[in-house]
Amino acid sequence: MKLTQLHGEYAVARSGPATPVPEGFLSGAGFLTVSRTEDELSLVGPAEAIAGLDTKMDKFEAGWTAFKVQGPFAFDEVGIVAALSRVLAEATIGIFVISTFDTDYILVKQENADAAATAWKLDGHQVVTAGD
Repeated sequence: MKLTQLHGEYAVARSGPATPVPEGFLSGAGFLTVSRTEDELSLVGPAEAIAGLDTKMDKFEAGWTAFKVQGPFAFDEVGIVAALSRVLAEATIGIFVISTFDTDYILVKQENADAAATAWKLDGHQVVTAGD
């Protein structure tokens, strides 16, 4: 599989389920996602897009690197996330995964980004930087 390391620092934030999505959040550039469940509102995006929201959210954690799994993938293609996460589990690297209609994004803490890329490459996957 081919993964693209996105530029910049990413952050994740969480608040209660009744918290409104901050105005303008989705108009920012880059990979942005909003998830709302009966338990929480979660935001993921470039750290600068979430900066300043830390006072509006219950939890805020910056310092993530995002890797895009180059899709699209059909819904009946199985084992994509399992194969990629297995490699990182064996390297004891924690992950935060988000799936979209077309593909998956795997976030790792910035201090583990090089180790994650190396582990994937050793497992036969291609890892490139956005724009390459």
